[in-house]
Amino acid sequence: MDVELNSTQQVKGRNLTNLVMRLRSRLTSGYYPQGGFLPPTRELASELDVSAETVRRGLKILEGDGLLVGEPRAGFRIVTEKDARRLRPIAFVTRNVGEDPSAVQPVSLALALAIRSEVAALGGSVQGINCRELLDAGVAERLAGGGFWGVVLETWDAGLLGEVLKADFPTVMVNSWFEDAEVDVVIQDNYRGGFLAARHVLGRGRRTVAWLGPLGGFAHARERFAGACAALGAEGLRIADGHVATVVAPEGDAAAAAAATLAAARGLLSGSPRPDAVLAFGPAGPLAVREAARELGLVIGRDFDLVAWVVEECYDLHLRSLFPVGAVPPAVTWNAGLMARRALRVFVERSENRGTEPVRVCVPTRLKFEPGVPAPVQPS
Repeated sequence: MDVELNSTQQVKGRNLTNLVMRLRSRLTSGYYPQGGFLPPTRELASELDVSAETVRRGLKILEGDGLLVGEPRAGFRIVTEKDARRLRPIAFVTRNVGEDPSAVQPVSLALALAIRSEVAALGGSVQGINCRELLDAGVAERLAGGGFWGVVLETWDAGLLGEVLKADFPTVMVNSWFEDAEVDVVIQDNYRGGFLAARHVLGRGRRTVAWLGPLGGFAHARERFAGACAALGAEGLRIADGHVATVVAPEGDAAAAAAATLAAARGLLSGSPRPDAVLAFGPAGPLAVREAARELGLVIGRDFDLVAWVVEECYDLHLRSLFPVGAVPPAVTWNAGLMARRALRVFVERSENRGTEPVRVCVPTRLKFEPGVPAPVQPS
């Protein structure tokens, strides 16, 4: 259907188009200094012989094009090179957030949502790049062609980290780390969490402590184990070789990981001497310990203590729901929202100071207790 425009509408349209073209020319040529503010709307309207409403509409168009930044009660500021960088999206690169929600790593999902929320609060945007669907060798090319400000990276793969760094963007790793990684890192305080967990069971009078979960392949696990061993060592104790049950399962195979963890839990709780405390720090650990205890007629909290590890945002779904009857065991927790905020602070600093040494920031861990669970007691 044809639509006729009257002469007034045509004039208004031409005026807006001409205004935007003139102002864009001024903004890109340096007529207005970067970082300075445009003249007030009425002054621009008078100078350019258009209505104030046309000026307001034109400024909004130019703001959407990334040439201006509207600031409340101050007007429109001409963007600087720093502003221009911040208007680009941040790439969140991971292997753990796929299209199928049932296959998503809970921690990765909590972290992805937190990062998206924090970046949005700063007026920016996040674009996810799921490396399950992309060969590592294609990551640098994808980043280089995406117009990104920089990268927030979650990975345990040193090869993927190397490919990301080839793109030469400001990069910060979140919730992952390699001991020799030359990159900014924001991670859980794993050592402190392991220390708090072991000190808690010692305060409950437990002396035969077992470890259930991954160990050698992850910096998280190595640090948590070190913290637990430090607390035990302060009391002249250690985790016996027979009470270290590491779990190895194919990457991405949740069913295999659950089966392997359950078998390891059975082995620990049916062994002799049976441990009187289990630190189950893997994602499948608490459920496996619960099931193995039921099979063997043991009661958590009476026959032995259990300490889990879970991100706060997933606490209800992934720990409390496992224990609908009786007390929920204590757990080491950390906050994904806080990690996202700390990561963005480090990211901004890195984007403005590319030549400085990498930093490693630890997000606090704490021991969370449900009502009815005794609080930790300092060991004598």
